[in-house]
Amino acid sequence: MNPPRLIVGLGNPGPEYEATRHNVGFWFVDQLADRLKIALAPQAKFFGKAARTGETWLLQPATFMNRSGQAVAALANFYKIPPDEILVIHDELDLLPGQMKLKQGGSAAGHNGLKDIQAQLGTGDFWRLRLGIAEIDGQPVAAQFWTVEGGTAFIHKLAHDERFRKQSPGTLLTAAMFAHVIDVDRVDLVDFGTGDDPYKRDWMDAVRNGLIMTEGFPTYGGLAGRDLEALAVGLEEGMQEDYLRYRLRTAEYLGERLDAAGVGFVRPTGGHAVYIDARTVLPDMPLKHYPAWALCNALYLEGGFRGVEIGSVMFGKRLADGTETFHSMELVRLAFPRRMYTQSHFEYAAEVIAEVKEKAASIRGVTITKQPQFLRHFTCECAWADGTA
Repeated sequence: MNPPRLIVGLGNPGPEYEATRHNVGFWFVDQLADRLKIALAPQAKFFGKAARTGETWLLQPATFMNRSGQAVAALANFYKIPPDEILVIHDELDLLPGQMKLKQGGSAAGHNGLKDIQAQLGTGDFWRLRLGIAEIDGQPVAAQFWTVEGGTAFIHKLAHDERFRKQSPGTLLTAAMFAHVIDVDRVDLVDFGTGDDPYKRDWMDAVRNGLIMTEGFPTYGGLAGRDLEALAVGLEEGMQEDYLRYRLRTAEYLGERLDAAGVGFVRPTGGHAVYIDARTVLPDMPLKHYPAWALCNALYLEGGFRGVEIGSVMFGKRLADGTETFHSMELVRLAFPRRMYTQSHFEYAAEVIAEVKEKAASIRGVTITKQPQFLRHFTCECAWADGTA
């Protein structure tokens, strides 16, 4: 086989077809262009998106699959590329995920894209690279595209037929992929997260959200033996009355300082934390700019200490029509980890909170630009409400 001068990925144009199994040819060419550091661009005279590196062209026809030959013939004829230097990539029902077959010539085997290319070129002597997809009871249900580099398998694209969701086609694909990359390619790592494909972002967001509900935030990292020992000591100390009196008095003292500064808080203070009423610090900020969240930001920027928002970000939600529900309280929790802070720390915290209150008019609120379905306060993304960077 001579090096191909024209590599064609078959697929259907438009966002509604982007994540369907027929577009594995498009995926292949996208990935190849990325590796070659060239950009596919619309070429009207070639009826598709094309890019060139040296003597080799990459092509994605902009016509529907059954008119693919129009684009292939236009580019091949213009640059006088013979059929035996053309490689066409497409999906194949008779191959398993991870399998591929390369051959020259042969019948179109019912593939409408190949039929049209053969008709437009006047021959079937071009090369075909067929990529396997997953089936359930003989029905094509999913396709997956990955590459192996330096001992790592990178997952780039995934498509599935929504009608087969209950049969978990993704699990079927993953099992086939692991069997291939572990047993055949002998990789050390499988990377699911690289890339910015919409399906991948959605999958990662859903998994991350589920992890928070079952195990904790992904960055927590688990517990070491030392951490477990510290927990045991903490539980023992928590039963000592001298320690409890000290802790309760510490929270009470911070409450007294806040009271003197005109800052509202939940009374009595208790022993776990002080809960600041953000609306007493930022009285003019509208709820839609999330005052408690804004106060958390301000305290961190002004004084370098972190509070937790307990308000409309945590307990509100965005409805299907785009409107927001807001919570009745806008609180900031300042919790006291055991044996971490001295009296001077609480003096400093009180001073910072009073200073932020004095600057209330300049404190910026936020808007939520992206959020998961549940527990949005962990992973939502925000922007300043005034539109600044």
